[in-house]
Parts: sequence; C-alpha cells; structure tokens
Amino acid sequence: MDLYVRDAVVALLETDADPTAAAITVHAWHLRQRDSLRALGLCARAERQFGAIAPQDRLSLQARIGLVRAEAAWLGAETGAAAAFIDEALLAFEHLGDAAGIGDSLLLRSRLADDQGEIDRRRGDLAAAAAAYAKSGDPLRALAASAWLALDETYAGSTGALDRAQVLIEQADAAEETALDGVVGFARALLAYMRGDYGSAAAGYQRASGQLKNFGLIRQSIFALISASAALGNLNDLQGQSDYIDRGLAEARERQWPLLIGSCLNILGYLHDGLGRTEDAKAAFSEARDRLRAFPRSRSYGVSGIYLGDMCLRLQQTDEALAAFHIAEGAARAGSHSSLIPKILMGKAACLSALNQPAEAIRLAQETLDEFGDLVPDLESEILWTLARIHKAHDLPPPAGAAEASGALHYLTRIWTRHSVQAEWRPGQELLGALSEAWEATGDLVQALHFERLRSLSVQDATTQRAGEQATALQARLEAETARMEANHQRSLAELNKGRLSMLSQLGTIGQELTSTHDLTSIFQAVERHIGELLDAAAISVWLLEGDQLVPGSAWEEGRPILTRNIPVTDTASVAARVARERREFLIDYPVDGSRGSRFVPGTRRMRTALFAPLLINERLLGVMSVQSAQPDAYGEEERLIFRSVCVQSAVALGNALSYRELAVANDRLRDAQIALERLVSRDALTGLFSRRYIMEAAETEIARARREKEPLSVMMIDLDHFKQVNDRHGHAAGDAALQAVALMLTRSLRPTDIIARYGGEELVALLPGTDLADAIQIAGRARAAIAAERLDLDGVALSVTASFGIAEWVSHELSIEQALKRADIALYSVKQRGRNAVAARGYGASSDDLDRIISV
Repeated sequence: MDLYVRDAVVALLETDADPTAAAITVHAWHLRQRDSLRALGLCARAERQFGAIAPQDRLSLQARIGLVRAEAAWLGAETGAAAAFIDEALLAFEHLGDAAGIGDSLLLRSRLADDQGEIDRRRGDLAAAAAAYAKSGDPLRALAASAWLALDETYAGSTGALDRAQVLIEQADAAEETALDGVVGFARALLAYMRGDYGSAAAGYQRASGQLKNFGLIRQSIFALISASAALGNLNDLQGQSDYIDRGLAEARERQWPLLIGSCLNILGYLHDGLGRTEDAKAAFSEARDRLRAFPRSRSYGVSGIYLGDMCLRLQQTDEALAAFHIAEGAARAGSHSSLIPKILMGKAACLSALNQPAEAIRLAQETLDEFGDLVPDLESEILWTLARIHKAHDLPPPAGAAEASGALHYLTRIWTRHSVQAEWRPGQELLGALSEAWEATGDLVQALHFERLRSLSVQDATTQRAGEQATALQARLEAETARMEANHQRSLAELNKGRLSMLSQLGTIGQELTSTHDLTSIFQAVERHIGELLDAAAISVWLLEGDQLVPGSAWEEGRPILTRNIPVTDTASVAARVARERREFLIDYPVDGSRGSRFVPGTRRMRTALFAPLLINERLLGVMSVQSAQPDAYGEEERLIFRSVCVQSAVALGNALSYRELAVANDRLRDAQIALERLVSRDALTGLFSRRYIMEAAETEIARARREKEPLSVMMIDLDHFKQVNDRHGHAAGDAALQAVALMLTRSLRPTDIIARYGGEELVALLPGTDLADAIQIAGRARAAIAAERLDLDGVALSVTASFGIAEWVSHELSIEQALKRADIALYSVKQRGRNAVAARGYGASSDDLDRIISV
C-alpha cells in the first residue's frame, strides 16, 4: 500500500462500484487527511466484510485501519487514543513482519511526539522509521524517511540531511512529481525563512503547499500556508498575509484540527495587532491558546501564551498577562523549548514592573541576562531594553558605577555601545527615539537632536526597505501562482503570469522614480502618469490622512485636476473612509442605470468600476488611493496586483516626504529649545538684559558685519550715579529696583537693533550697530535725560537716580571691541570726575592729556 498518492489516483478509487475490503481500506488510507470523517466511515465498512478474509490478511488490514483511526485521533487532538491505536497497529505489523507498516507506524508516532514536545522520542521514532523503510524494499518510503528527517533537522538549523535527501530524490529520477518534493520544498522554504530570505521562503512555502495537498498531506499543506503567511508578514505584505492565513484557517476549521486552528489563530492575532486591532488580536490569541490546550508541551502552545501575555500587557491587563506568561513558561520548560524561555521571563519582568514591583522586575531581568545573555544572539540587547523601560517607568537612578545621568540612558547606551562598532548593524527607530528622549530628559539637546536625526533617517531607510520587501512579496505571490497554473497545465495562463512578472520589474522602475523626490506635488504627478499608463484609469484620487479626516492630496479625471472634499474617517457612506477604517482593498462595481452611487468623484463621466486601497507603511496609515474606470469589470486580479504595487511604492514615497517634514519639525523643536536655553543663560536674571558674555560674543558678529558692510559701530558704557548710597540708605532691594528701572528706561530709549547688557554690578554696556560717534552722543543724551526725569516709588519712598555715559566708536582696523570699550570707560571716568549725570565721548587716538568732551545735556 503506497504511503502517499496524488489526487488523480484517489479519484480513480471512487469509480470502483463494488470494492473489496482491501480496496475500501486502501481508499480509507488515502482519505486519512483529505477527509478524516469519511475515512473512518470506510474503515467501518471494510470491517463489516472481514468475515470472508483470511486471518493473516484480516490482521494486516486491521492494522492499517488502526493507523487511519490513529491519524484521525491525532489530528483531532485525541492524543491518548492516537497513541493507543499506533501501538496496537505497530504490534500487528511487527507480528506480520511488515517493514513498511512498521515504518508507517513509527513515522506517525514521530509526528505525534513532535506535537507533544517529546523531542527525543520524535528523533528516535524517525530514525527507527528510516531503518524499517530501508528493509521494506519500497524506494519511495525510503525517500520519505529521508525527507522527513531532513525537515526535522532543518528546524534545528542543520542542512546536511536536506542536501542528502535532495540528492536521493534526484537520483530516483521519478517521471512525475512526488509528495516528497513537497516535504523537501517545505524544508528549503524553512531554511530560506531562517536566514531572513522571506521572499524565497514565501514562494517556496506556497509551492510546497500545492504539492503537499495534491498528495494528501493536508496537515503539512496547511502549515505551509501558515508559514507563507508569516513570511509575507515579514515582508509587510498584509494583504497577502491575510489571504494565506484565511485559506489556512478555513481549511483547519473545516476539518476541526485544533493544533492547526491554534497555529493559524496565532498568525491571525499577529496580523490584527499589526493593523492596530488590539481587541481582535487578543481574542485570536485567547482562542489559539484554548485550541492548543490538548498539546500542553508543544511550542505552539508556548508561543500562544507569549502572544497573549504581550497583548494583555499592552492592554494594561497585567494580572491576566502574568498568568499567560506563567502558562507559557510551563509549556516551554516541559517541551524543552529553551529559546522561548528568555522571552517569557522578560514578559514576566514587564508585568512585575507594571504591578509596581520594580525591584523584583530588575532582579528577574538581570537573572535572565546572566543565564541566557551569552546563549541567544541579540538576547542581551532585548534584556537591556527591558531594564531601560523599567528604569524609565519608575524613574529609577542608574546602577552603581554608571556614568550616565539616568538608568534608562545607562542601559540604552550599553546597547548602542555594543552594536555601533558593527559595520553591518542598523539601529531601529525605537532605540534611536528612546535615546533621543533620554538625552533630552537630561538637558543635552545636542545629543537629543543627533539621535532624533538618526531616527528620522532610519524611518526613511525602513520605508524604502519595506517597499522592496513588499515588491518581493508580490513577486513571490506571482511566482507561486505561476507554479500552480503550470502544475494544472494551464499554459496560456502561465504565459500571462510571466507577463505579470515582467510588469513587476517595470513597477520596480516606477518605484525608484516615486521615491527619488520628497515633493508631494511631484509624487502625485508621477502617480497619475504611471497609473494612466498601466491601467484603464478615467479618474484617480489620493487622500492623505490628517487626524480623523481624509484630506484631498490630488484628484484627476481624464487627465484634468478636479476638486474633491474632506472626508471624515467616520463617514459610513464613503468607501474611502471605510478603506481607512478597515485598512483593506475594495473593488466596487457601480450600477449600469446611473442611479445613486454610480458617480465616484465630481467630474463629467460616469464610473462603472472603482478600486480603492489603503496607503500603508507597516501599521501606519498615510491615506487612501482610488482608481476608476468608465468600463465595467475593468479590474481583474492582474490589474489589482499592479494597483497594489503602485500603492506600496506611493506609500513609501509619501512616507519619505512626510518623514522629511517630521524631521524638519523635530529639528525646529529641538533648535527652539536650544535657542531658548541659550537665551536663558545669556540673560541677566535681575534686569532681563543680556549678560556680559553674550554682548562680547555679539560684538564679534557686529564687528564682522560692520567691516563687511563698511558701517560704523559705537559702544556706550553706563554707570548709575551714587548707587552705593542707594543700597546703604534704602537697602539692596531698593538698589535692585533702581537697577531694573534704569534697564527698562534704557531699553525704551535705545533702538530695537541696539544690544544692551549688564556688564557688572551697576555698570551697563550698549552696542550700537550702524552708529557713528556723533549719533551715539545724541542717543546717549536722550537716554540720560529720560533716566534723570524718572521718579521711583520704592515702598513709599520717592527716589530719583541719574546715570553717567561714556561713548566711543570702534575703528575698522581693530580686531575686537576691547579697545573701543577701554576708550568708553575712560570717557565714563571723566564724567565721574566732573560731577556725574552727563555724557562724555573719547575719540580714537586721543592721548591721556586730551580733554574729553563733556556734554551735560
């Protein structure tokens, strides 16, 4: 009895009008995964005919029926019954000396052991099955053992068995495809997935799924669909991921196979999470865990607990999250899934932090780091991330001996220090954003701006990379479709699909043009031009998401721009709004009679077909695009794939443009903060005037400007008269008030372009750009008079103050303002010597014996 046969052979079995018990058993055997319930019915029918069969033949058929029942029980999660059926069949085959039957029993028992997390038993049964098949004289069964061993070792990262199996299959020189091509193809796809080549993995899984299903390996075929969905998810092809997981889940639910339903739900939950549907994601993860309870030691059960715990933690359902991680840890330890344990422990640490137990959280994270940090690649960074989040959440000080100002910055810096020396390392946006925030919290705006700029560049790189990934995903799906059509001998469709691959190459060129600019208008124009070349597009519209509104980005009809309106995302009558809410593609066929709904955008033509799609970058919705045709049924699968690809490229281009805009905003924000900080430290706290340091730096700038534009520049030194007497008679508070009043009057008397600073004590300095000595004297005279005329009321005490002024003009050959300030200081001293409350000017080149010009205005 063959191990696997193609669907065409099973169809022939259906034509036997009066089958014998042996023929019925063969039929049941090959329906064991195709239709388990019908296979069990055929087993009962065969047993009713056993009376006319020789005892030895009856035992052989009974053993084979036992394996059919074992497989049905295994798939239905009745693991105890499955094990009993297998053991009974194995004893019968051993009694009969049936090496093929023995191998079939051991192969099935290895699959059951795999689901139960019994690794040693799985490996032992696989090896024993291979030995039995070697004795059976059945070359395809021997190849089957090699293929399943290869898949088993591939999960562990080894490729030796896979290479050997491939050689054996090629040497067999089978005239037709066999089931083993599907098993080995699955292993090849798994290997591509493990090395991060998700495009090849997705195509390989899709191809393997069709091969496996054709030979009745429905369970492995569904796993291939699940794996293809995961690969497409890593390529950010959410539409493709959704399509494949829907197919897998539909087949698993139809057959009521708990392990596959649970595995599909894990991926579905992950997909919901990526689309921001957190409650739907939690529901999927919860159902997955419930479905997988029958396999408490399986990796899938542990993974579902991790997913559920993470989701509950994000929904702030901490107690439920902690319980989920606890169950996951039990499954991981019981099934020896050591790679899951660090992730589980980090989840528990995050729960403890959320429960306000930071000390316990840090202890658990540190213990995990000590135990696993050197064993799993990149695990140390994940644990340091967890420690950084705990420190930030509880505002904890850095650990002893740390040089950084905060605990979060200490652990983030450790991650940066470890990886930044690796040339191939590309830091993620989350890390760069966290470093920027941490530095900003310490007041170091320069470092904060540095990491914010790196984050924005990372966003641009990521969006470009996602575009390539999504194009790869589309290519993988097209290749898989080509393989399916060729397998069904549909040559004409295969040729058409090759044209699609050529079209994909053209779309890549279009993507390069779209992403080469950051100007929104240029992007919209390129979209309109290229869609018009590729599709029947009577009208094209693009909306951008701003808050809760879809705002028109651009709209054309028959090549002419048209006006469209803002659309609230909550608008239930708008298809574009529904696309934004549900984040999925819609194809609309409008009625022929032109009744309400047959017009898509304001314009002159009636539209018959419209295609809408969200503009997505990962989980971020940027907007919605639509294309409309005046022809019915204008957009088939090929046109939808083209439109989907253009939407991917457009989203990348728009994401880059918006990222540049966000970078400019972030730069402006940090620059404003830095300017505000500089202004804060450059101002005198008492008077609000500039500091001495600031005016000296400003003088360098003004000298450069005066020299460049050949303009004059003067300085003014001001000193409050008898300031010490004010302090002594009325107190320092009165002195401070007097100084503040003089500063205010000077600010009002001088021009907006003049720069005034507190030079020290009661001494002030003003820089007068574009002003020669004569004009400076006039300005100073007005200021002196204003100060002298002011009367201050200090707690009921009337007080007047006066000020003395010294003026000098900078000359062009002087390198700094210092010489002019010295001349102004000498002039001020002259005023003090001659009675105060006056203005004096000292020109360049005057000797110490020259009289200063005293102006008592």
